[in-house]
Amino acid sequence: MPLPHSSYGPAASSLTAEADSGWMTNTEAADDDLDPSMTAAKLARLDRITGYRVDFDDLTKVSHQGLLIGAESDVDLFRTKAGAARYVARQASDFRRFEGKLTSNGYITDRSTSQSSAGAGRRRAAQSSRAWQSAQSILTCG
Repeated sequence: MPLPHSSYGPAASSLTAEADSGWMTNTEAADDDLDPSMTAAKLARLDRITGYRVDFDDLTKVSHQGLLIGAESDVDLFRTKAGAARYVARQASDFRRFEGKLTSNGYITDRSTSQSSAGAGRRRAAQSSRAWQSAQSILTCG
């Protein structure tokens, strides 16, 4: 389940839900991936079926340095636990690999964390990062 708006705290209170929030195909997820070499076919080989993103932003703040302009939360559905585990490991590796570097989509990730837990027959993994684009802060959780 994606994170609700309130979970981002007071800094995100002025952010509004984006029209492009919703289901994400493998093609859309690959196009938005931190790693520019990610493709829909690679996601399919990782057993990803689909995903859902909730995206909040306030683009009126773009010209104000240091303000939060966006927050997003992603949830992905996989056919297998093994595929999900490989995807989470790849994402964690990508965040470490690209940390502090300008990516082709114009973002710089300067902080990321990963965690996983098991319970009630399910395995959960969570990642969060802070990315910068044009000196603006964007929080992502997946």
